[in-house]
Amino acid sequence: KALSAPLATMALGLVLANIGIVPFSSPIYNCVNRFLVPLAIPLLLYDSNLRVILTTTGPLLLAFFVGTIATILGTVVAYPLIPLGNDGWKIACALAARHIGGAINFVAVAETLNVEGASISAAIAADNVVVAL
Repeated sequence: KALSAPLATMALGLVLANIGIVPFSSPIYNCVNRFLVPLAIPLLLYDSNLRVILTTTGPLLLAFFVGTIATILGTVVAYPLIPLGNDGWKIACALAARHIGGAINFVAVAETLNVEGASISAAIAADNVVVAL
């Protein structure tokens, strides 16, 4: 019970990739990430009961929306004050997405906006330092 199914699956994939059974990169990974994952999200939501979600999450959902608006407003205010280089607006958008929905949102927004790898690394490092303070 300490090892959940998603964690066990990731650990198994990690082991299989490191011993050479599963490749680290493959064209099929791009197909899965580009077409199948975006299809899976709406399919998961079809089984959702929005009335139950709205009534059971109440104050938590309100807090999430307030935090989201505050993050967006903070990004808009801070963007002109902090120099972020050539891809500044892209980095600002990706960092806002990270603070709203987590690291996976940062990666998704950075990839969508075609942010350079060096800029992504610098943004993550700087953000981790600032958040740790």
